[in-house]
Amino acid sequence: MARSKSKRHVLMGTLAAFAVVVLAACATSDGTPEASTDSIAEESAQNRVVTVGQNPGISQLNPNVSTLSSERVMWNLLWDGLTTQSEGTEVQPELATEWTTSEDGLTWTFSLREDVTFHDGRAFVADDVVKTIMFVLEPENASPQRSKLNNVVNVVALDDATVELTLDVATPQLPAALVDVKIFDVDNSDTINETGNGTGPFVLEGFVPDQELSVLPNENYWGEVPVIEGIKVVKYADQVAARAALESGTIDIIWSVAFDQVSSLIEAGLTTVVPQNPSQASAFVLDNASPPFDDPRARQALSYAIDRVTMQAVAFGGLGELNFGSTLVSPKNEYFAPDEVIDYSYDLDKAKELFNEAGVVEGTTLLCWAGDMAPQYRAQCEVLQQSLAEIGITLDIEVNEGSTWAARFYPAGKEYGGLIVPNYLSREPAPLPFVVSYFGVDGWSETNWPANAEYEDVKARVKSVTATEDIRSAFADFQRITSEEQPVVVVMNVAQPSISRPDLGGLWMEFNGTIHVEGAVIQ
Repeated sequence: MARSKSKRHVLMGTLAAFAVVVLAACATSDGTPEASTDSIAEESAQNRVVTVGQNPGISQLNPNVSTLSSERVMWNLLWDGLTTQSEGTEVQPELATEWTTSEDGLTWTFSLREDVTFHDGRAFVADDVVKTIMFVLEPENASPQRSKLNNVVNVVALDDATVELTLDVATPQLPAALVDVKIFDVDNSDTINETGNGTGPFVLEGFVPDQELSVLPNENYWGEVPVIEGIKVVKYADQVAARAALESGTIDIIWSVAFDQVSSLIEAGLTTVVPQNPSQASAFVLDNASPPFDDPRARQALSYAIDRVTMQAVAFGGLGELNFGSTLVSPKNEYFAPDEVIDYSYDLDKAKELFNEAGVVEGTTLLCWAGDMAPQYRAQCEVLQQSLAEIGITLDIEVNEGSTWAARFYPAGKEYGGLIVPNYLSREPAPLPFVVSYFGVDGWSETNWPANAEYEDVKARVKSVTATEDIRSAFADFQRITSEEQPVVVVMNVAQPSISRPDLGGLWMEFNGTIHVEGAVIQ
């Protein structure tokens, strides 16, 4: 295999730091300090509602069935998990206070907080954990978190404050697997959009699907009660409207700002919020079970036909890390295996040869299925359209509203043969094992890539090994298989940038693009 080469570009972002100005208080005639008009105004400003603008919007509130990355902003507002991830990527206790594992690694016991209530006042107990995990494991619920827990064979409440999980294969990273499993009121899941009944730091004030979500501080929260007045998440039709709202002060944050606007927004004095170690991937998603992309040669051909350098410049403002090996492990990741991946540098002759072998001949028409929530999708389609035209393949482009776009290919199992879907994949980085669960048995990839025994063996190894060299070897095999099979065609790894007003602090973003606003403060 050839070593994959790429030009390195780094997207940097920091949260601005500001000094806190303490205003002198006026004194009354009896010597009692009296707040000045300015200090009252400052306090009011510090307690204002923080508004997040984004496209697409939030379509529903069940965190365990979310399919759009835009819905992840609400996960840490209304909900808690047994475990949580810190800004430094460490896994820490949340609704669990501690956990132990048996010597063979197959039995895990979690002790739970006893001072927690749901938003409706009901006490949180171990049975809520059991019901939530069973909900996630039920195939018909199509939970994206199911693949992370597919080694769980039993979960029981030993008492109200203790839960026991039994696994069929030792999984050292189980606490990390539970971070995105949010505990919710399963018995009343049919009313979740009206109640948002969780245990998180905010309570639901109002929700209009695909338009607006508003939450208020949970005054009975077991942890630190938020200091701001509330949070709103508002859908904006396009980036132009969102930018105008940000610059006028109508909103405080744009989630997933257009890449070509990042530089000018920073120059305007705004602040970028990006992951410290991004693992997100810009990729083209294909139906691996329908012609023509059921033939791996057609998928490889497409990978060779992608002008990644031009796409980076035109669609991503020159940001990000080109991924010529086309796997879900970034070339910047310490577990990237350059000697195990194919070099898919732009090569139209090779693309034409492989397309012909797969039956995609001159005169064939394909469709690039883009969503309107990300301007780079159309730009990517246009670059690809020009490349394919040079080898006699017509690529039509269709841009769709976000929910229409997603419904065409998601959840997994839908047929969409002939479609090439630019998408943004938020996957965990190596050495976390869950990235391998995206494909294969119990995976939730919308690519419909058929499982094979070799891949399932690698997946089991990745999840069970603990020694560094064993992890490195297993991830190398994962990259070898996926680079050759091309279940998704990866263009580059790039952080999904958000922009905030400079007086807003306490924001951070996970490596998978989840933005945390629950700790927002006005500085």
